[in-house]
Amino acid sequence: MGLVFLLLLALGQQPDSAARRLAALDSLYVARDTLALARAVRSWKGEPSSRIELYRGVSDVWTGRVTHAISVLRPLLDSAEADLTISQRRDAIRALAESYTRKRQYAAAAALYDAELRSLGTAVDSTRARLAARDSAAPEPIQEALTFLDSQPSSSPQKIPGQLAFIALLMALFLVPKMLQRFRIPGAITALLMGFAAASLELFPDDPTLRLFSTLGIVSLFLFAGLEIDGPELRRNVRPLTLHAVIWTGLFIVTAVAAGTALHLEPRAAALVSLALVTPSTGFILSSLSNFGLSAPEQTTVRTYAIGSELIALAALFLILQSTSARQLVISLAAMGAIVIVIPVAFRTFATFIAPYAPRSEFAFLLLVGVACAYATRLLGVYYLVGAFLVGVAAQRFRATHPAMSSEKMVDALEAFGSVFIPFYFFHAGTDIRAEHISASAVVAGLLLVVTLVPLRVALISLHRRLALKERFAESRRIGFAMVPTLVFTLVIVGILVERFTLPPAIAGALVFYTVVNTTLPAFVLKGEPADFEDVEALPPREMAFGPRHSEAEI
Repeated sequence: MGLVFLLLLALGQQPDSAARRLAALDSLYVARDTLALARAVRSWKGEPSSRIELYRGVSDVWTGRVTHAISVLRPLLDSAEADLTISQRRDAIRALAESYTRKRQYAAAAALYDAELRSLGTAVDSTRARLAARDSAAPEPIQEALTFLDSQPSSSPQKIPGQLAFIALLMALFLVPKMLQRFRIPGAITALLMGFAAASLELFPDDPTLRLFSTLGIVSLFLFAGLEIDGPELRRNVRPLTLHAVIWTGLFIVTAVAAGTALHLEPRAAALVSLALVTPSTGFILSSLSNFGLSAPEQTTVRTYAIGSELIALAALFLILQSTSARQLVISLAAMGAIVIVIPVAFRTFATFIAPYAPRSEFAFLLLVGVACAYATRLLGVYYLVGAFLVGVAAQRFRATHPAMSSEKMVDALEAFGSVFIPFYFFHAGTDIRAEHISASAVVAGLLLVVTLVPLRVALISLHRRLALKERFAESRRIGFAMVPTLVFTLVIVGILVERFTLPPAIAGALVFYTVVNTTLPAFVLKGEPADFEDVEALPPREMAFGPRHSEAEI
């Protein structure tokens, strides 16, 4: 319970219970959990509000109580005091129109949309009038009119600064992290801090190109993580992996209980916070192994432990996000099973019908399947990483039977692609950090998390090594510190918590501070060079087939 006390001390006061219940309602509404939302709004004891009325009316529509839904939503939309956002008002209109349609009141549904269209038309006319008045009030200077009479339309010059800014960003992302690596600062951390600085200066606000590049970056990261899966190696070391899984699961459960108790989070949010705190960032760790001075058996151990932890964490992430109801979980499991079945079929179809007639198309196909499956799992609500990881696992197995997938050029192209787009993921993640996240309480809580959880995680790895191999702490602590970074998993889960569970800024800031410190720490403790973006690499099939074997005693 020491973690509970430290977090309570750091964050000061507890969140308001009404605010927590309202946040839970928001989460159920975003997840479209019909039955749970209906039960929650019926038992609501807090102050009435427009948002609660919206949830009550929409849940009535979802559960078939359309008459009651009309009695709730019609006054809400007619009220001039309803403080609904544009998105919430549209949800209310759609729900009310559906209720009218189910009652066969088609004229009322049509009138509802007509009234909304008239309102929008009035707003558009008012905006046009204001713009016309502004333009007429500021006549063009005669000198400028004569000078720029034959100039290009004004839209073209406006694009140039944005293009130049993006080119400057591209150069900075490849130069600045390398310059700071001499101080043992990982390139990913530098890119993250650059993103925070850009957001503070209001640069690249909600830029669609940056979002696209960021998505390609996270897909690349977990595609490489899947390509690192060595099935035979994992099966050979099933006993030490099982013991490691038991210890890691115990740490996860204890941390989740502590987070839920200290921060008064609902169980799913507490479980996600626990995953963010204890899940090693496998992609980042594997790219750093060669720089930490670990021996070959130690590198194999870290690789095996990190992959095993990530497999459990990905399964836990899926179950946590889809456990809003039994129906939602069954549907999601069926959809995920379909994705797992379709991926090998797609690879076999490609090898049979496409690859023989389209040489050197393997890289494009692998990337296409990775992005498509990542987007599919994003629609399921489990983020891009699960789909990309599954494609990487399938691709690694497929490479052993399809020589073109193992060609040096294909692997080089894949690694070059990742080294280009991965920096954009960390930069974009940095733009999501706000000034309110960097508060004194967040920094203090982040430091307490570091001094509490980092030694605990290293000690548990050492305990495992002691029980399995009778190894001394001085030897096993190197492996423990190599597994400390949580960067990617923490950033992904913080985004999910903020978006779907309205995580308080102080907690989000503490998690970000914690992962920045623990990701930077191994380079100093192990006296090695941090990983670079170019260090990502796919595990060669020949290493899996002919490489050195390590027994359970070594793992």
